Amino acid sequence: TFIVIAGFASHNRAGYIEYSVVPGTNCLTYHIKIVTYTKTSSLADRPTLLVNWGDNVNDTTSVTRTYKQALGGNYPDISINVYDINNGDNTATHTYPGPATYTISVLDVNRDAGVINIPFSDQVPFFIETTLTISSYSGCDNSPVILNPPVERGEVNVPFYYTPNAFDIDGDSLSYVLVPCRGNGGLNIGGYFYPPASNTFNLDPVTGLLTWNAPQQVGQFNAAMLIEEWRNGINIGHVTLDMQIIISQCNNYTPVI
Repeated sequence: TFIVIAGFASHNRAGYIEYSVVPGTNCLTYHIKIVTYTKTSSLADRPTLLVNWGDNVNDTTSVTRTYKQALGGNYPDISINVYDINNGDNTATHTYPGPATYTISVLDVNRDAGVINIPFSDQVPFFIETTLTISSYSGCDNSPVILNPPVERGEVNVPFYYTPNAFDIDGDSLSYVLVPCRGNGGLNIGGYFYPPASNTFNLDPVTGLLTWNAPQQVGQFNAAMLIEEWRNGINIGHVTLDMQIIISQCNNYTPVI
């Protein structure tokens, strides 16, 4: 059961959860890495995040933040936060009881204020999840790794493109599905709508290329995608990527490579 706690300043912009198997543990022990992007100027801060491991055994752990940095440049008021293993801190490590499919999730209050396609976004919790399958048939698994930050800028009336540039170290096949952003209890957010476009807003299921052709309004928008992992034709897990797109008038931002 997730409980929303009132009184926190808004700050969550985007994020995702990755995992990697610990060698020599019969595919039962995993490290996780939580990456969030937050509003730098917000009074809210999270030195730890509460993780639900999804095994109904040792359900939750407070995972310690190991890195925080303001992005700056073309991305003012945005910080990256990483919650990972560091210097013997094992809060980001968990051992599962046996074969099954598990959902690892994080719910935090609240989202960034002023997200146009999420009504009253500063009152809506931020929810991300990742699933993993432990099976003797599929073998050990590591989640896809997301290489492109999920906070990007675009311009009114200019087609916007984004890809997570996901990479799978195990060589598993990846596919992509556009989904609504989620909030309290992991449920779809009431009143959520996909960013409006003059033509299309869609996601290529093979390449993961998100195309928004074209933004019509200045402001902040959020979208989410499942990055699904396939092995021998079987879906063995997914990573949920919740991203924020900031649309401005034409400002001729320097391309970021």
